[in-house]
Amino acid sequence: MKRKTFVAIAIAVAIVALVSVTVSRIAEKEIRMSMARSSGAKVNAGKVHFSLLKGTLEMKDLELTMQDSTGKFPDVHGTIEALKLKKLRWIGLFQHQAVFSELEVENGAIGLNGTKGGPKGTARISHLSVRETGYSFRDSVVMYNDSLYSFSIDSLDMTAPDGLSRIQIGHLEQADAGPVKAQVLHLFSTAPMEKTAKRLGNLAAIWFNIKLDSLSTSPIHFSRMMADKHVAIESIRLSGPEAVICQDDRLPPASPYSTIQEFFNTWDFPMRIGQINARFDAGSFIWQTTHVNRGLLPLQNLKVTVNSISNTPGNVMDVALNTGLPGKSRMNFSLHIHNNHEESTSGKYQIRNLDASKMDGFFRPLFGATVRADIHRIDGQFQGNKNKLDTQFCMLYDNLEVHAWDDSSAPFRIVADNTGIVNFLANLLLPHANPLQPGKEPKKVKYQSEREVRHSYPEYIIRSMLSGAMHTVLPGSRIHEMGK
Repeated sequence: MKRKTFVAIAIAVAIVALVSVTVSRIAEKEIRMSMARSSGAKVNAGKVHFSLLKGTLEMKDLELTMQDSTGKFPDVHGTIEALKLKKLRWIGLFQHQAVFSELEVENGAIGLNGTKGGPKGTARISHLSVRETGYSFRDSVVMYNDSLYSFSIDSLDMTAPDGLSRIQIGHLEQADAGPVKAQVLHLFSTAPMEKTAKRLGNLAAIWFNIKLDSLSTSPIHFSRMMADKHVAIESIRLSGPEAVICQDDRLPPASPYSTIQEFFNTWDFPMRIGQINARFDAGSFIWQTTHVNRGLLPLQNLKVTVNSISNTPGNVMDVALNTGLPGKSRMNFSLHIHNNHEESTSGKYQIRNLDASKMDGFFRPLFGATVRADIHRIDGQFQGNKNKLDTQFCMLYDNLEVHAWDDSSAPFRIVADNTGIVNFLANLLLPHANPLQPGKEPKKVKYQSEREVRHSYPEYIIRSMLSGAMHTVLPGSRIHEMGK
């Protein structure tokens, strides 16, 4: 009896071992052949093991290499420390299919290496989990229930193909095709602020450093969007401690800047995002106009809401911005962008209780002077198209003083070399208040701002706003070539 029991156990163990070895070899062979057939990639695995009792296939030390002989696409090299297929229906392997309840990847990395200056980039993942998935080796097709698939990624680190920007995500997940959630995100330019333009080939550049605590979306069906070739997301919410953006205009752009409408209309598939809601504890906008002129505008408690982002003809995208400015001032700004033939734009803004001296870090490097004034309110509204804006502007202020900047790096040498005369004439001739006398009608100005294609769209709006202040205190003035 004992001998029969021993023989039965030995046979069972042998069967389990045989099945485990057979499944391991078949799985490795199918993966190699499928990857080679679909993309020309080579796959090597250091160790492949299948546990029949657990129903888990584990592959360790995987290495994937894909080379493009034409030179049009970058070479790809990837490594995975461990890959597990849990609750694998191993019988399906004999039908050239792998169906499993969960896929896990530990410590994966993929790199792009472009030839002849082509794109380069890297992505790293410490942990990836995908549930309810299958794969057809014969057809190289991923199979999944588009309402049940889930994934979880820890420590994602990606570098853009040009190597100039990078994104790091602490945790990213989606359960049952529901909302996408991310925590601890960092999007930033990899080169120093003053060197990004050079890295781009001596061109105008945008430098950024954005930190987010969280990002969440409405439910997203990625599979359906890919099948239908369209983007449809109801809402995106994000919040974080800081957002810093630098517009570096020391050099011309590679090509004329496009309008927002032109940017979205270049997409060759329909897209619509219902709303984006962003909140930041603090932020900064930096405007670099020459090698020495860098205006810094600090922002506090920044809130941005964008509604109806779409490339559908006739769509109107609404942008609302509310932010604190230096001191106790706040600004409300709204913008309406019409996707029509004229590429119409309209909007308005209000600023309250602004101490101009607290804006010195922004004004002085751009205008070559320190401006002091108590600005009680600024009201402006504008409308136009991609070529020009017609603006109505009113600024109520008093106690205006102007002091020219005599530093060696001042933007206007003629002003810096004659500060005494400039200060005397400016404070003698410029109106120190609006209205000049209590009870009188305040001065309101109307003017037109023309857009130059070498100026970005945000710069187009900012120049129009600054022109209102210039026209109020110095009639006939222009900032077309400010800082140039």
